[in-house]
Amino acid sequence: MREELQKVFEHRDWSRGTEGVSKSGFNASLRATKRLRAALPRLFETYQIKRFADAPCGDFFWMQHIDLSGIEYWGWEISNTLNDFNQQFASETRHFALGDITSDTLPAVDMLMVRDCLVHLTFDMRWAFFENFVASNIEWLLITSWIKPENRWVYKNGGEKSFNMQAAPFCFGAPREFILETADTLPVGEENNPETLHRGMGLWHRDSIAARVADFVAAGRPIDAPKRD
Repeated sequence: MREELQKVFEHRDWSRGTEGVSKSGFNASLRATKRLRAALPRLFETYQIKRFADAPCGDFFWMQHIDLSGIEYWGWEISNTLNDFNQQFASETRHFALGDITSDTLPAVDMLMVRDCLVHLTFDMRWAFFENFVASNIEWLLITSWIKPENRWVYKNGGEKSFNMQAAPFCFGAPREFILETADTLPVGEENNPETLHRGMGLWHRDSIAARVADFVAAGRPIDAPKRD
């Protein structure tokens, strides 16, 4: 566990005072997760997922509305406060624990979902996560990716800048599947709109993540400092 990273997120409340919404904010509301909630059972069936990790899991606000029958679930949080809160949802097949996706050994699962996390991490911590993922035996990564032509620099952990898995310097290539969360279909021309609000969850196989991470490591783990925007 990176203690400095944990301190950044320990007491963060992303709800911004919005009543009836998760502490993780509007993007964790039932409205915002409608399309993802509809897609997850199909993904579990299509990819034969029996063990599923959700990191960070927030306060388990929307995930409790997913049918997890036949699924062993791990909810990870870097926040002690949220982890303590989530223990009320624990069962024989539903586990909650403290975890740092950038440094701790990831759970032994078939699929890892990382939703609305890397947007808050600096580029070096994003790469640390990908290296950590490759070190695991997890086959599938389901992760938030924005539809924007570039990745803007995050100057400190806990900040917020949208993250496109396919844009430089990450360049992970096309996902196996992409679940658009913000619309039923992407409006024409939004792919290259730098101010678009559209985002979704992309599914990448471990092999494609490993290949790109290998290139990054072979190049000496370059993190180019950009001009402040």
